[in-house]
Amino acid sequence: MLKATYTRSTEGSTEYSTCAGLLTTSSSTWPETALFQISANGVTLDKLVIGKPATSSDASNGYIDPSTLATCVSEAAGKGWGKSLSSSSKMSRKLTGRDVLDAGVMVWQVRLV
Repeated sequence: MLKATYTRSTEGSTEYSTCAGLLTTSSSTWPETALFQISANGVTLDKLVIGKPATSSDASNGYIDPSTLATCVSEAAGKGWGKSLSSSSKMSRKLTGRDVLDAGVMVWQVRLV
């Protein structure tokens, strides 16, 4: 039975804050929840997205700076993530600086009024 079908990027101050933690090796706090660990447990890569806060002020944890996030997205794409999706993703191109198949990247920004 699968515990999660998404990465819990808002749980814990250091959870999913590196490419390794986000993609391949989750912590013991949330075991088997890195992107490729979830896939290894039966969820196909085309069902998985990476969601991150857009700025460090948009979340108290889970933030990855844009340059590092771009590296993570590129690394994930190089390992097969997003290979079955369309190549029209402007976000993927913006993050990586090159054409990458749509890899399901989502960023969010919070504005409290």
